Amino acid sequence: MIVTAAALGSLVYLIAWPMLTSPFAPVVDRPAGFVVEEPTYGELFRARLGKLMVFGFFSYFGACFGSFLNVVAASAPKGESIVTRSSSCPRCGTPIRTRDNWPL
Repeated sequence: MIVTAAALGSLVYLIAWPMLTSPFAPVVDRPAGFVVEEPTYGELFRARLGKLMVFGFFSYFGACFGSFLNVVAASAPKGESIVTRSSSCPRCGTPIRTRDNWPL
């Protein structure tokens, strides 16, 4: 569900939003003698795709860093090591598989 919403939001951001805002571009007031060529849809797509990739990169590594800080905050008061022990459920102690330990 979350992946579908993220994909739909990405498509709206990359494709639909530039198409909806471009008809209103001639209405914007510009000083006399100020000539600007409007970017093509391909240029808008590339620029927005770059922004989306940078956002995704920082979001992912921010989630990794936040997950690590959560482990440190939970382990440090108990005196547990964050390096030598494996992840486990805090209630029952069941080990968490490596593939389930990714932050996203």
